[in-house]
Amino acid sequence: MALSKNGKFSKNDYFRQAEEVEESINNLPEKPQRVLEIGCGRGFNIAYLASRFPDIEFIGVDINDINIQSAKNRVSTLNNASIVNDDFHGLESFEDTTFGLVFAVESLCHANSMNSALRSIGRVLTAGGKLVVFDAFRDATVAGDALAQKAVVYTERAMAVPEFRKIDSFVNSAQRAGLSLDYTQDRSAEIMPNLIRLSDLAKAFFKSPVIAKIILGTLPRGLVTNAVAGLLMAVTVQLGVHQYGKLVFSKA
Repeated sequence: MALSKNGKFSKNDYFRQAEEVEESINNLPEKPQRVLEIGCGRGFNIAYLASRFPDIEFIGVDINDINIQSAKNRVSTLNNASIVNDDFHGLESFEDTTFGLVFAVESLCHANSMNSALRSIGRVLTAGGKLVVFDAFRDATVAGDALAQKAVVYTERAMAVPEFRKIDSFVNSAQRAGLSLDYTQDRSAEIMPNLIRLSDLAKAFFKSPVIAKIILGTLPRGLVTNAVAGLLMAVTVQLGVHQYGKLVFSKA
């Protein structure tokens, strides 16, 4: 999700999460020696941050082979960045208390067991280390309106999320993993310009049934399901059912 400060979408808004992680690193009492990204995708954030902090080692983990290869290619010229095939439910590639900061951008929502994922993160964090999370959450229960209920279900299925968790549930899991909440921020308003743009693009896709059927037969299924999420998530956020938030935790 792009975070737009002025109510208008710009491609540079996709850098905002990485920029705020950069701010978190700068605000630590001591610069961490190592930083970990959970679910690094194609290495966008890792490449950005590693270029900003050449004296810090950045590691990204993912389990998708295509993402891993793409991320490795993206960071190939950076001596302080690497990509590891590992499951964030266990993070078995890393010893305890290894990272001064861990961050996750729209990845923990895919966890099969949030307790396991956050336990693993807590284990690899150093004392005083930070966890920075940007993700989508359920903010309310949809009642009464059948179409709104369907919009919520289809949005979450299209994003390969069984059901977005409520922030309170996420915080409770983090606390059980030994992490204390520093603060939460509701950033839903900042993603709306991008969501509206994506919704307009998706409407063009679905406008013609004939064209849609042709596209369904030629494009990867993942791209098509993303169009469903692009069409509906602007609605679910406006309804107040889905929320985009930033959460920061500390390890004692």
